[in-house]
Amino acid sequence: MSAARCAVLGHPIAHSLSPALHRAAYADLGLSEWSYQAIDVTEADLPDFVTGLGSPWRGLSLTMPLKRALLPLLDSYDEATARARAANTLLLEPDGRRIGHNTDVPGARAAITERWSGPIRTAVVLGGGATAGSLVLALEGLGCTDVAVLARSQERATEAVAASEIAHWEPWEGPPLAADLVAATVPATAQSADLLARVAEVE
Repeated sequence: MSAARCAVLGHPIAHSLSPALHRAAYADLGLSEWSYQAIDVTEADLPDFVTGLGSPWRGLSLTMPLKRALLPLLDSYDEATARARAANTLLLEPDGRRIGHNTDVPGARAAITERWSGPIRTAVVLGGGATAGSLVLALEGLGCTDVAVLARSQERATEAVAASEIAHWEPWEGPPLAADLVAATVPATAQSADLLARVAEVE
């Protein structure tokens, strides 16, 4: 099979485990000519980077803060991307089209069901970024009927809440919220005592 290039983009990106995971998968699949690397790209630099891709590029993975910034650069995208307003995967077609996919939604659903087999009616999502919207959709698919999106401001949570009618914004500070499940998209270093106090009554 001919050589192909792939990469994960983000800012910062040095911490990403994606290169090790993808290279191991390529080796297992016999794709010895495929390469995968981590490239630091900012939101401002993303348009020039994407438009500059040519042969032998096949695709990209996107992480913070690029999942929403990618959408205007796509020719089409899947339903999960449309609803979450975020894509974490870019496929480059032979004819030059750029196709966006959101694999965070099925990935989150699989991760949740791997750890929890009971019903989920209420949930709390910490953070209002691109991954939060994908988590809302994953929880909707698992039968959840109410998701509180905890973000510093209502504006930050707008797109995550818009992903589904089951979601609503809650501020970081306030009385404890009871829920069946809590999913965090906020780095541990950014989780304040006030934020953690809001989810102190998880069942």
